[in-house]
Amino acid sequence: MNLNEKIIYARKKKGMSQLDLADQLQVSRQAISKWETGEANPEITNLKSLANVLEVSVDWLLGDEEPIENQPVETKKSSHFLERYAWIIPSIVSAFSIIKLLFIATALIQVKQLEKNMQSIMPEDMALSLKFNGPFQNTTSLQPGESLFSFFMNIQKYYILLYSVLAIVGIVLAIYLYKWQRKKFADK
Repeated sequence: MNLNEKIIYARKKKGMSQLDLADQLQVSRQAISKWETGEANPEITNLKSLANVLEVSVDWLLGDEEPIENQPVETKKSSHFLERYAWIIPSIVSAFSIIKLLFIATALIQVKQLEKNMQSIMPEDMALSLKFNGPFQNTTSLQPGESLFSFFMNIQKYYILLYSVLAIVGIVLAIYLYKWQRKKFADK
């Protein structure tokens, strides 16, 4: 078994694609392809990293030894995608939460503007009936002298709390998963 066959054998035994191996060695996928077809050999500086990633010795890669387990190698689908990019999911949740908070802030600004406009046309002692649909659905009346802004804020405070917590937890989880992923794949 020569070098290119050993690279193919060890890579498949680890369940890695050429792209996975290239990412870990920080070379192009085309370089891995050339090594496996025998068109080129890895540079001496890449041999130790290649041996570490494939969990074999440099001696075995360069020697004439056959693998101990000369059984057919099954190629398994790698779950590296989820391991490498798990941090994206909490990032998306955080981004969604921040966008929802911005919508709520925009709505609060519009309510404040509406309140200013209503003060000029609505008598002080008139009650206003409002209906809100959603998880905190209720029909209630705005009492005379009560601020429309404070009324709307009471309804929205649950949403603000929910989306704030989601945004913070998502950001912290995304940072943790990103650092974990970088450490895990840097060790290989």
